[in-house]
Amino acid sequence: MGSIRTNHGKKATTYTSLWRDADGTQHGETFGSRKEAKDALKPKGGEYETAPILVGKKGSVADYASTWIETHPVKIGTREGYRQQLNCWVIPGLGARQLTEVTTSDVYTWMAGLRAAGMSPASQAVTKNVSSALFESALRSGLITSNPVHGVKISKQVARPYVILTIPEYKALLEVIDPRYRLMIKIAVETGARWAELVELHGSDLVGNILTISRNAVEIQQPLRWVVGTPKSGKSRSMAVSDSLAVEIRAAGDGLLFTKPDGSYLGRSEEHTSELQSPCNL
Repeated sequence: MGSIRTNHGKKATTYTSLWRDADGTQHGETFGSRKEAKDALKPKGGEYETAPILVGKKGSVADYASTWIETHPVKIGTREGYRQQLNCWVIPGLGARQLTEVTTSDVYTWMAGLRAAGMSPASQAVTKNVSSALFESALRSGLITSNPVHGVKISKQVARPYVILTIPEYKALLEVIDPRYRLMIKIAVETGARWAELVELHGSDLVGNILTISRNAVEIQQPLRWVVGTPKSGKSRSMAVSDSLAVEIRAAGDGLLFTKPDGSYLGRSEEHTSELQSPCNL
């Protein structure tokens, strides 16, 4: 028995003939046209346009997701974002279904429910992308014959204009913000550093007036721990800071610049309520 898988690439669409031996081993060949893919199956005695037999590969979306999230080749911070999406939205919505039985209609119904619950178009796009990556991996592994998320449309996003503080507004903010966070805000404004980079910033990263950002610290929830890695781009960057900011950084010492009172890493939600800390809020 065989099937034809359509591959929608950035430059061209190709077609892969898939068939299995008597022992269940899957094989495939890729062609530039559907006709070539069909013709390739005929000498092998396969029936095209039918689903291949997935020997011993039955399981739910939740079962597959639990393995996939640990092996998908992404950076640690990205993996945690994917894990949050899976636990909050994908598994509650699709997890109980068999991986091989999820249809595009199921995905549309699930996404419509998220939209009705108040999820923004931007968040819908993130959730869709993670679920698509999950099913795409299953497709490439030969567990399913098509990605049910492919081609699913979501609400158009209305771009919100950036609100940039004026200099008087910025100075006013520094006056009212908790003193513990003033230096952090100043560094973020001057350098554009991300949160994960700020919490791993050491005073020793400043040499003269040159501040080098070469690490970040990612908070892993299960189990709770911090992992030090490289910036999102994978590259370090150095930049000159103002004389006044350099003086403040040097005065803070050579160790971690921003910590909790016990010296541990400063989390994003240190003083938020438990409700605000929930990662599954829409």
